[in-house]
Amino acid sequence: MRRLPHRELERIVATVESDLEKFPTKDSLLEHLARLHFDARARQEAIGLEEARRHPDSARRIVETAIFERRYNVKLTEALDLGGPAADEESDQANLYVEGVLRRLGIVYQTLDRGRWLIESDGCAVYLQHYAGERVLDVYAPIMPLDADEDHAELFRDLLGSNGGSIAGGFYGICSFSESGSHLCACGRLATAHLVGPEVIYVLNSVVALAERLNAD
Repeated sequence: MRRLPHRELERIVATVESDLEKFPTKDSLLEHLARLHFDARARQEAIGLEEARRHPDSARRIVETAIFERRYNVKLTEALDLGGPAADEESDQANLYVEGVLRRLGIVYQTLDRGRWLIESDGCAVYLQHYAGERVLDVYAPIMPLDADEDHAELFRDLLGSNGGSIAGGFYGICSFSESGSHLCACGRLATAHLVGPEVIYVLNSVVALAERLNAD
């Protein structure tokens, strides 16, 4: 993983914030991301994958894609119709597979939508979002809303410093939701092609521990 200098990180954050302000709706942000996506594809074909990854727009595109997918609950590849979503039957089977693992582990959950579940603990609510086509399960627990008018730089530095620490199955991140805006969240991610029970428990416990640790502070 390439480490970015502090000044470059600040530039990326400023660019992302500017883009999100400039493209406030789903359609406008999707059109913007489509341009970034196809520019990246053309750049990759012209100069190769490794060089394309070093382009200044690479990190910008990755961050804004993650924000779009979390905010609107759809993969960018599906929204752009790049190969299309997985067939409904295949998606349902993949979601049922995840649910089967949760049931075998004795985890009590609520089904919110296709491929979306809620697990409630005493200290926080943990959401699971399954991207069936990619066989990826995002796990996140909202901790606190983030006011766009407030300066969170010190908080972000402290939390980023905690990432990769003792609770290594989870990490702090910022999730953006269409109805409630941006939130600081405890996050985790699992591949679901071959989901293993202990890994699920480990990530869930890590996410809950991160959320409860910050709430306790």
